[in-house]
Amino acid sequence: MWASLTSEVCLLVTASDTLLQVDRRYGSKGLHANSVMPGVIFTPLARHLDPEMVKAFETPYYQKLQKNAQQGAATTVWAAISRECEGKGGKYLEDCGIGKPRQDGKGSAGYAPHVYDEATAKKLWDVSLQLVGMTDNTD
Repeated sequence: MWASLTSEVCLLVTASDTLLQVDRRYGSKGLHANSVMPGVIFTPLARHLDPEMVKAFETPYYQKLQKNAQQGAATTVWAAISRECEGKGGKYLEDCGIGKPRQDGKGSAGYAPHVYDEATAKKLWDVSLQLVGMTDNTD
């Protein structure tokens, strides 16, 4: 479970940096990218989850957070048509709004502030480029 959480944090940091890179490099041309959190949605794909994880999602805490597929898609649709997102990139979106950092570092809403840590994002970006045999071309 911890390995999964660590990889998720790395993905979030990498994604947030990538979103910011897209906005920095191409925002003036009208290209923006945001991250969308659909929420906890149970679909037939859940059959591929670890049984322990499924049990965790069956607790009252997660049951009150669960959404159906239409509710989960709502933030993606909102992001595509919202004036609030127009001309903005590098944002974490959830529940049809721009997410905010978690104040206490816990909970289900918002994002952990370290997700937007520039030094960590730079390290992950550099390692990712190295792993795929590329260099940083800022042109």
